[in-house]
Amino acid sequence: MALIDYKEVVRAIEQCAEIAHRQIYELHQRDPSHETFMQVGLLDGRDTIVDHLSHNEFGIALEHLLYMIHESDITFDIARVVLLHDIARSLGIRNHYTRDNLTKLGTLSQAFNIPE
Repeated sequence: MALIDYKEVVRAIEQCAEIAHRQIYELHQRDPSHETFMQVGLLDGRDTIVDHLSHNEFGIALEHLLYMIHESDITFDIARVVLLHDIARSLGIRNHYTRDNLTKLGTLSQAFNIPE
């Protein structure tokens, strides 16, 4: 098993959280009644992630970031999504947002930013 560079993991999560936060905030500015905002933890998701990272809760932070990316109507760079999915896999973190899991649940058509 390869060693995991947790500094790189934190950096990737922080960068992606900032990008997702910015896009979610912009969507909220354009359309505050958008269906995305019927879910909790999206507008303040970056703060939630930063808090978990400050307590070395990498898995919880990454799960919340994946939730933000896949449950909101934003367009997120698919290469970054793949990186986050790879990090989840390497850390042994459950990832509900894989194509296989979403297909089994019958919710693939309702998710966003799903890599092939």
